[in-house]
Amino acid sequence: MKMSTITRHRAGTTFVFVFFLIFLLCSGLLIPRILNVYDGIVNRADITNNESIVLEYLSGAVKRSDSSNSISITSLNDSTPVLSVTQDNTTWMYYCRDGYLYIQNARKSELTAERLCEAGNMWLSESNGMILVEYISPDNTMNNLILTPRCGITGGTQ
Repeated sequence: MKMSTITRHRAGTTFVFVFFLIFLLCSGLLIPRILNVYDGIVNRADITNNESIVLEYLSGAVKRSDSSNSISITSLNDSTPVLSVTQDNTTWMYYCRDGYLYIQNARKSELTAERLCEAGNMWLSESNGMILVEYISPDNTMNNLILTPRCGITGGTQ
């Protein structure tokens, strides 16, 4: 009786040890795949941050703008192009300078501008009532965004 108990104990211990070794082997084989997925997530986050965050800020500002005469192009004293957006009768200016996107209330000084995110260079042009934003991200990827003013509802019944 004593002999079979020892044998069962050794068999159970051996099974757990083999199972643990198989677990370690599988984990070792999966680590490169896990790191590959992690690197993909980090790379995609960097691409999103560099290329689209600035344009998303601008398109979001235009979506929240007033319905008439709400967007235009102006410039600061140093010729920095500015997207001017009117929201709730307050004019906000969006511009890129020194590697960052800034937002500033048009009535206040440039010293009160708020830094929104890292950015590259932005050029603005207007054609046929639309504003073309040409944006070059810090990693030299060029993106374009076409902005149009919001239209108020005309005619119809309420």
